[in-house]
Amino acid sequence: MSTRDDLLISLCMIVKNEEAMLPACLESVRSVVDEMIMVDTGSTDSSAEIARAFGVNVIDHTWNHNFAEARNDGLKRAKGKWILVLDADEVLTEQSGKKLRETVTNTKADALTLIIRNPTPKGELQTYSDFTLTRLFRNNDQYRYERMIHEQIRPSIEKTCGVIENSDLVIFHKGYSGGTVQGNDSRVRRNLQLLEKSVKEYPDDPYLLYQLGATYKQMGEEQKAIEILRKAELVDDGRILLTETRALLYMKLSQLALAGDEYGNAVRYAKKCLAIEPNNLIGLYVIGVALLYQHKIKEAGAYLLQARSHPQLRMEETEQLDQLITFCGHR
Repeated sequence: MSTRDDLLISLCMIVKNEEAMLPACLESVRSVVDEMIMVDTGSTDSSAEIARAFGVNVIDHTWNHNFAEARNDGLKRAKGKWILVLDADEVLTEQSGKKLRETVTNTKADALTLIIRNPTPKGELQTYSDFTLTRLFRNNDQYRYERMIHEQIRPSIEKTCGVIENSDLVIFHKGYSGGTVQGNDSRVRRNLQLLEKSVKEYPDDPYLLYQLGATYKQMGEEQKAIEILRKAELVDDGRILLTETRALLYMKLSQLALAGDEYGNAVRYAKKCLAIEPNNLIGLYVIGVALLYQHKIKEAGAYLLQARSHPQLRMEETEQLDQLITFCGHR
């Protein structure tokens, strides 16, 4: 650890009942950060003891069902020039850990996005999915999280005209491969309650609407998901959401349309998704299958061939794709 006067990077976390995941998280960063701060929102397991054994400054915080409030409790205590944010079910990859200090030392940006890599459960088309989040930023008392759930630091950085750049640093996230959080609580049930409350407060926030619709989709409530996601699309109007989130919005709407046998809408939304992310595996697959149902065999085959060569394609799904491609006359 560095002396207090030359701290470069502070790790900030919020944790509750994460004794199983926490050691791997802390081990992944202990040699590359200068201080570690953990806001504990009421653990009843050994999370706090594990953290202290790693040299973490553990802050007790009364949980008020507000993730931004808890995160900001940690930020205001950080002494480093930069703040790295992780959750207990995440690890900074070894290669990224080696590049972390050099990255923040050389950048002129005020904040950096990191790639969040999520493994998907068996049965899914792709082995993992990536998205980016602003998880590394300069220690500035004007940079604070907003929203009680799916909290974001980016808006406060942008309000001060801070520059946010992308990095190639990777965080491996295990959390969404399981259904529980913070001990045995249902992730979906917890998220739904907080999202519904947030949307009542901010009914025209397309990001919150997107997250609420995605949660309904995860729960299998497809009609509610379609209604909320279409509202998110309408409110956004191609102007507010980050392009990456907009691609996910179109991707989910294309999946829902395909599941509802609305092949025209499935193609329309998949094309919108692919206009943003041309190599989106789900978008390629959905549009290929929807075009097959529309008897556009040659066009369908071209999309399915592209999906077949995708690096994230799960090996177990290749046989089904091969059959579809053969049917299209491409093999």
